[in-house]
Amino acid sequence: MFDRKNPGRPVYQLLFPDGKYSDIVRAPIAKEMKMAEQIAKRIENLGAEHELNSSLAPLNTAIANVRNSINGLDVQDTKVKTAIADEEGAQAELRKQYEYNYHDAAKMFGKKYADRLFPKAAAKVKKEEEPEVPTEQSEA
Repeated sequence: MFDRKNPGRPVYQLLFPDGKYSDIVRAPIAKEMKMAEQIAKRIENLGAEHELNSSLAPLNTAIANVRNSINGLDVQDTKVKTAIADEEGAQAELRKQYEYNYHDAAKMFGKKYADRLFPKAAAKVKKEEEPEVPTEQSEA
């Protein structure tokens, strides 16, 4: 494809050297941002007088918004992982204190009474995977 105002200039090939824009549309978000930056640079290289130059500002704004969103997502993901680690630590401390209390009660009141005060938690039952049903075999 050629530019209408500059018929001898293959703008499509300058913007998409691989020959297709669908790679950018179907790319993962992180790669899409980098590819959009490449296109923005190629549009910038076309010159300030080119009519595609008007789309450069919204494109750069969109790229900046995506970059900020990805950074914000990373920050929130770190916060979630930190909170999970804190919760696991608190659970471990709670189990430890529960065991100390159980052993102290067993020493003071005997094991039978301590078992009544501190009942054992039932383990979660895991679902057993269903066995695979054999497929019908053709008789030979």
